[in-house]
Amino acid sequence: MKINAWRLPWKHEWVPHALLDILRGCNISCRACYNTRSPGLKSMEQMREEFDFILRQRKLDSISIVGGEPTLHPNLCEIIRWIKNAGVSVEVFSNGLRLNEKMLADLKAAGADIVFLHIDAQQTRPDLPLVTGDSLRSLRSRIAA
Repeated sequence: MKINAWRLPWKHEWVPHALLDILRGCNISCRACYNTRSPGLKSMEQMREEFDFILRQRKLDSISIVGGEPTLHPNLCEIIRWIKNAGVSVEVFSNGLRLNEKMLADLKAAGADIVFLHIDAQQTRPDLPLVTGDSLRSLRSRIAA
């Protein structure tokens, strides 16, 4: 059931958004990252239980898939498909390192509504050995192309 997601104030079950944290682990490091636990995947069963719990608690309009780095999860597209089948919009938060034409096409085909990128000067990235304003602009122009 779609709701007026931007009807304020939000309270109790009317908070229209949630996060689904699907794994620990990442392929870069960020200075202020909260993802400090050992790498590990959540099982599909555990994620379905968490998603079903969220649906029981909230009149959900959208959910953000987060982690560590969500594109490292081998079942990311399957996760997106079952969330979409529940009538919920899907946002994926990524550092962009693994995003290429095939991955983006797969995410789109699975039903992802948007991919948000986290790229900043406080990251250690193999694709940007030295993070500067110019290197960030170069990376952003490659992604936007």
